[in-house]
Amino acid sequence: MSSLAQSLHHGQQGREKALTSLVDGAIDALPGWHYASISVAAGDGSLKTLAATDQWIVRCDDFQGELRQGPCYDALIDGTYTFAVDLKHDRRWPDYGPMVANLGITSQMALFLSEEPGLRASLNLYAKSRVDLDQDALEVAQLFANAAAGVLGMVRTFEQLTEALATRRTIGQAMGIVMERYTIDDEQAFRFLTRLSQTTNTKLRLVAEDLVRGALSRAHSIDLPKRADRTD
Repeated sequence: MSSLAQSLHHGQQGREKALTSLVDGAIDALPGWHYASISVAAGDGSLKTLAATDQWIVRCDDFQGELRQGPCYDALIDGTYTFAVDLKHDRRWPDYGPMVANLGITSQMALFLSEEPGLRASLNLYAKSRVDLDQDALEVAQLFANAAAGVLGMVRTFEQLTEALATRRTIGQAMGIVMERYTIDDEQAFRFLTRLSQTTNTKLRLVAEDLVRGALSRAHSIDLPKRADRTD
């Protein structure tokens, strides 16, 4: 987990590597399981897979979102863990169970990872053969899920900080454009952007992005004068 935390400092690639390492680590730490994924609930009820040990297992995550059925979907809704020893004959998910059983999945477990506002995530484990879950195995799974939730929280924090820094930089660029255009100071420029945001009912970040984009577009349309050839 320490290594995963360090990898978060290496930009988007580092964060993707951290999430991939999480699902790979789950398979190593929890014997009997063959595939793992981390998914989040979208606003429309669908599921988005952030990382998976195998690309085809993403289909199982997608099926649960589409059908509103399955251990992963229930774990995200109920905020707990959900376990199925035999998906094909589990009456809780009459459509999802037989569907993934035909793909070779027998057992599945999903553990809720996050209670942060706006983020509902789960660790999903899939097995090709029957897994009988005892108390010790469940405790190990929950310990790993708790650690995974911490790393996932750090990933989200870094993304939010990165977005905040980018927004601050864009607003600064927009203020510079307004200051130059209207020959005003930085305080007046910020008030100008704020009023424009309120008047147009547009987020300040989007107002700034539009101003910067427009300035760059005009700058790129200007042909720079060619350097005159010197003659001696």
